[in-house]
Amino acid sequence: MKPKYLFWLLPLLLLLLGAAVLTPGKKTSEYPHTSTAPDSALLLLAITNVAVPTNNNISVLELAQQFTNGLATTGYVNTVGTTVSNGVVTLVTLTSNGLVTFTLTTSNSIFNLSQSAGSNLVVVLSGTNTFVTMTSTNGTNFYTVNSTASGGVIGTTNFMNLSVQAAKLPATNYPGIDAGWQAWETVYYETNAEGARVTLEANWQFMVPHDYSTNSLQLLINYSLLATNGPNASNVIFGVSCNPIRSGTTNNVHTNGFGFTAWGTNDWIAKYDGTNIVTNLVINLGTNAAFKALDLSVLKLSRDAVNDTYGGAVSVHALQLMYTRQ
Repeated sequence: MKPKYLFWLLPLLLLLLGAAVLTPGKKTSEYPHTSTAPDSALLLLAITNVAVPTNNNISVLELAQQFTNGLATTGYVNTVGTTVSNGVVTLVTLTSNGLVTFTLTTSNSIFNLSQSAGSNLVVVLSGTNTFVTMTSTNGTNFYTVNSTASGGVIGTTNFMNLSVQAAKLPATNYPGIDAGWQAWETVYYETNAEGARVTLEANWQFMVPHDYSTNSLQLLINYSLLATNGPNASNVIFGVSCNPIRSGTTNNVHTNGFGFTAWGTNDWIAKYDGTNIVTNLVINLGTNAAFKALDLSVLKLSRDAVNDTYGGAVSVHALQLMYTRQ
């Protein structure tokens, strides 16, 4: 066969190869159906709104990006202003109706969408052990977190439990640690070991979390009476004081002093069968805590048996710190 005939056969061979993938005259419903397609899969497009109609191909990934970009009317925002403090990454520059892609460069971080954020945003996060917080009040933002991140949209209040049996007891005027029942109890007696009616106290230590918002700390005390309350109504008084020990300062972990004590009380009605029934008391520490994120913190819980009117011991069953996130 002469070479010139081979030249004319080449388009025919290409057409036959293409027919193995796309058969002229075949209906769309006659092709095998798939509910998923890899990002690299190609789709055939008919371009008809041009002077000379033509066909192009586009990958599934490219098409998905165009759909997303079309929903976000301001397009992709790939560079955004951020402030970084103690592992908390705060997005401070956001417009409305946009798609934001943001890659955290550190691990164990918290991503915080600030109050100044816009609305109708799609935030795509990437990072290791990354938590997402939402403090914007518009309620119209959405998040996707890739496979290397963890966590999800979480609220504005956080909680941290302190183990009652982990109390650090002073040399005198201390409560007791009781394991005689099915759960641990820290028992604040009416008197000290010498029989004097005094204020008993114990300490707990912890690290202030990364996302702690200053002056937002509250302490929930879950406790019960260990003796009959009567014949009159009475009250139990608890006090909380705090000792912040800050990294990078001259604070001495052995000698740093406690601040002002915040007091709280519960009233108990006269009741002959009211023993071992728990109640919750919440004490708002406010500015008394003086904690900042990542402070080493010592919290002192006292019972003012001198001034409360309940004449018996009380058992603390649980302690929970509550605070507002940044």
